[in-house]
Amino acid sequence: STITGNTTDHNSCIGIRLINNSDYNTVSNNTSFANSSAIAWPVVAVSDATGIEMTGSSHNLVINNITYGNEDSGINFYVNSSGVGSTYNTAVGNLSYGNGDHGIDNNASPYNTIVGNTIHGNGTSGINFEGEIGFGSHHATVANNISAGNGLTPPVGSFGGNLRFDSNSIAGTTLDYDLLDRQTAAVQIIWNNSNYVSLAAFHVAEPGQEVHGLEGALLFVAPVASVLRVSGEAYPSSTTTGDYHLSPGSPAIDSANSDAPSEREANP
Repeated sequence: STITGNTTDHNSCIGIRLINNSDYNTVSNNTSFANSSAIAWPVVAVSDATGIEMTGSSHNLVINNITYGNEDSGINFYVNSSGVGSTYNTAVGNLSYGNGDHGIDNNASPYNTIVGNTIHGNGTSGINFEGEIGFGSHHATVANNISAGNGLTPPVGSFGGNLRFDSNSIAGTTLDYDLLDRQTAAVQIIWNNSNYVSLAAFHVAEPGQEVHGLEGALLFVAPVASVLRVSGEAYPSSTTTGDYHLSPGSPAIDSANSDAPSEREANP
């Protein structure tokens, strides 16, 4: 199936969801924003409503969507209640900003490709990979992403920074050509549960990862202010939009690898 060109907002849960073996679909050119479970449960501090989610669904292409201001993450690749992960999916060319949790989240969902996305100002780690022992989000391919100003004040139990890979999600995972701007976050990258404040520090520990990665201000034209989370309080969702075109002099201009997997699908 193809889900394309839709606007979905102010729902009381997920804006667009593929669930339980909904495989080999294309989700493209949709805008999903301000979805919030607090609409249905206003007195409960929940974090549930995402912009776009795959739950136990694999081999899907999520391309050129915009997700912003959602209560939870912008895009989720998630395990279902039966323990089936969302694997072999590709997220390419998406813009995910100002969401209460992650920009793109992978939970117990290995073998996903995250390429050429712009992730800014989300409440916790911008691009996140995690899972349980023996079933992490490993063997991921991550390249050509812009991740900036994420996880400045993560709530208790959550993590900050622009990239996070827990100890169950590093096997077979490769990172390169990503552009990172930590801003005031306490950490730039979390890898194997270790914190790295800078790309240089990460290179010392992991010289084979992010060989062509860069740090620096991305110079967006008019980004939204980063989400500042408060522990114990749900993010209320937002309709504030930003302009994520690049200003002259941005290090993101002409810096990506055009041969990264699926990059040409988003930018033919």
